[in-house]
Amino acid sequence: MGCTQKREGISSPCSGVRVKYEDLIELVKQDLNSFIKMSDEEIKLIADELVKTNLSENAVFGRKEKIDKIKSRLSIIDKMISKLYLDNAEGKISDKRLKITVDGLENEYDTLTQNLSGLVEREKDEESLENDVSLKFFNL
Repeated sequence: MGCTQKREGISSPCSGVRVKYEDLIELVKQDLNSFIKMSDEEIKLIADELVKTNLSENAVFGRKEKIDKIKSRLSIIDKMISKLYLDNAEGKISDKRLKITVDGLENEYDTLTQNLSGLVEREKDEESLENDVSLKFFNL
């Protein structure tokens, strides 16, 4: 592999290196041969690792989606409570009804806040683990 052609008028003709077709085919053959020579245990390990990676990526996507939904719901609850107090001040709902409704919304708010903090913690833990794995890889 290397620069196969010198072109005039270009200061660095080899900056965009071309790969010979034969070299590329040879690399692909080597990789395929290494896969063919793998034992069943090695293939199973690779397959298991791919499944774990896929599940992990799906979990991360699902977690981010849940976090967004929880944040959205928390915002809605804040607005609802403000509206309820305003309606109570205008006499549209009774004090008893206000208390019952606000208590229910505050319980939901507390539960969602706890869920959100747990999801955020898991996200931070996974990011930390990914950074550790990356550092170990680059230290090899």
